[in-house]
Amino acid sequence: MLEISTNVVIATYDSAGRFDWWCGRVQQMLCKSGGKRGSYVRTYLPVPFDEAKAANYKIHCNFYAKSGADGVYTFIAEVNGKSTTGGSFGKLLPADGGD
Repeated sequence: MLEISTNVVIATYDSAGRFDWWCGRVQQMLCKSGGKRGSYVRTYLPVPFDEAKAANYKIHCNFYAKSGADGVYTFIAEVNGKSTTGGSFGKLLPADGGD
């Protein structure tokens, strides 16, 4: 479910066969308006990921920074022009639990 202030995790797979993990916090969600031009407008309603993808939502995220090989992610946000740490969480594990 995509919603403002929720975290999303994206796994990428490169040509060398390596997975990489990215985590971001949803800051803004835009969907097409029902008007003639169909321009993008802000929405604050939660939406399932598959539905957002099918409807071509635009999701803006602030991404967590990876801190070293330990897999800990730290959220870096900008407040009044200065970077601040907004929190962190532990290592991300693959869906199979890392076994």
